[in-house]
Amino acid sequence: SVYHLNEGHSAFLIIQRFINQVKYNKLDFDAAREVIRSSTVFTTHTPVPAGNETFEYKLVENYLKSYVENNGISWERILDVAGYNTEKGGEFEMTVLALKNTLRKNGVSKLHGVVSRKMWEKIWEGFLQEEVPISHITNGIHTASWLSTEMKNLFSKYQVLNLQEELLNKNYWEKINNIPDKEIWQTHMNLKSKFFEYIKEVIISTWTREGEEPSLLDQLLLNINPSQLTIGFARRFATYKRANLLFTDFERLKKIILNPRHPVQIIFAGKAHPDDVEGARLIKEIVEISKQDDFLGKVIFLEDYDIKLARKLVSGVDLWLNNPIRPYEASGTSGMKAGINGVINCSILDGWWDEGYDGTNGWAFGEKKQLKNPDTQKIFDSESLYDLLENEIIPEYYTRNNAGIPQRWIDRMKRSIITIISEYSTHRMIRDYMECLYVPAAKKFNSLIQNNFEKAYQYADWIKSIRSRFLTVHIKNISIKGSHGDSLNVGDHISVSLEVDSGKVNPEEIMAQLIIIRDTQHYSIKFSEKSGIHNENIQVINMKQQKAEGSEISFNCKYVAEKSGKFNYGIRVLPTHPDMSAPTDLNIVYWA
Repeated sequence: SVYHLNEGHSAFLIIQRFINQVKYNKLDFDAAREVIRSSTVFTTHTPVPAGNETFEYKLVENYLKSYVENNGISWERILDVAGYNTEKGGEFEMTVLALKNTLRKNGVSKLHGVVSRKMWEKIWEGFLQEEVPISHITNGIHTASWLSTEMKNLFSKYQVLNLQEELLNKNYWEKINNIPDKEIWQTHMNLKSKFFEYIKEVIISTWTREGEEPSLLDQLLLNINPSQLTIGFARRFATYKRANLLFTDFERLKKIILNPRHPVQIIFAGKAHPDDVEGARLIKEIVEISKQDDFLGKVIFLEDYDIKLARKLVSGVDLWLNNPIRPYEASGTSGMKAGINGVINCSILDGWWDEGYDGTNGWAFGEKKQLKNPDTQKIFDSESLYDLLENEIIPEYYTRNNAGIPQRWIDRMKRSIITIISEYSTHRMIRDYMECLYVPAAKKFNSLIQNNFEKAYQYADWIKSIRSRFLTVHIKNISIKGSHGDSLNVGDHISVSLEVDSGKVNPEEIMAQLIIIRDTQHYSIKFSEKSGIHNENIQVINMKQQKAEGSEISFNCKYVAEKSGKFNYGIRVLPTHPDMSAPTDLNIVYWA
């Protein structure tokens, strides 16, 4: 079996698994750790340190120490595998416990993977940040649940609704382009009209219950119009999601939404956590704004946000707004739900949209700037959003062709559906978890438990041995030939030689690598399975072992300069073993 831990608070499971392996399978602690690690994977969902659970050490000790010791396990060994140092003190970190005792780890979007590697690089000291063994599997949605009935019927009419066999076939969904523009637009407007009827029912009920002025209610209902460009914002009202970003410049927003030729209306919905005072304040602020004369019927807040309302929202507005503080949105999924219904995303490049946006399937604002001052960031992002609304979004929505439909807007709707429906489905997500986490872990686990855990014992014994023996390794000499001072022409190569005194380490237990890092601002986060590096500008070249005489071992390799630019390089030695899953497994590395 493979155990999948989601978020650090679930990591106490690891301690219970130690008890199970030692008490019931009669394994020693070290073999148990390898068995547990091989069969456990971990997903982190939180891109900020404050969101990762920690406990006062005394609290953990009070609850767990006697329980662990009564089951025959040393409390000190548990602290060791959890990465807790009693001399240094501090909090007991649940995420560290999970990261140090799982085979595979992942964030929930590409950008979240980058953020997570930066957050937790301290655990793998001596390795590059890009080597930190936290990959990513981007979240997805259950397409059949979130695609509206009206859109399903339309897709089916044009034979493009095979959500079972073809959902992961990106080319299949290009057939969305075969749907006539007029029909997809009419379907969208029908969904929008139904949603607006629902809005009016909710508003009448709410305002009547609260005893609001009848004349204001009449004016509000008169102002609500499904033909106007409608922006939707619905989600948990956490402060980092900045529900009030649009209200940063009231006067500019008024000019935008009150434009008589191109009017705009904004619909909000959502809830705050009961203990989130600031989130509740944001809701109160928006409700109060919605009742001001200038915003009556132009800014609407819908109460009692639930899955029923969410379904109507993600199919019944024109534009889906998302404006978190980058990079605090680990993934997000509401935009995926909107996108498959032809509701166009307009978002900060954060979470899933950082990888999902391609320039044709929606809009992005705020660039990728992360400013130190939150007030300055808010002003920068809001102005970017206002500019986008004024200069691109609103004109595109209201520009109609001879058939009376917004051709460019519909093109973008179709691109939204085509690019999102396959890539951001739970089908794809589960496939990725199977291929990248579950199957590798299951294979590793099964290999260790054969013959009454024989390989688990052997590998654990080797780890214990190599940790002490690798202390005797020394790098003696490095030779680099072929460069012209610090320069190398494209197409030329250098020969790198390394001499190592391996001490008590056998030749087959040591490897050497040349690391080449291109100094560039163009950062890629494409993962290389071969090297374990999350950056295409970093090359890892395994050096060939040439000869071994006693403890003297020589390595060499050749590097060919294929690109121009400024490069840095380094040489390192590490332990190696057939049962290691990654160079970072033992956290042992010596740099020359």
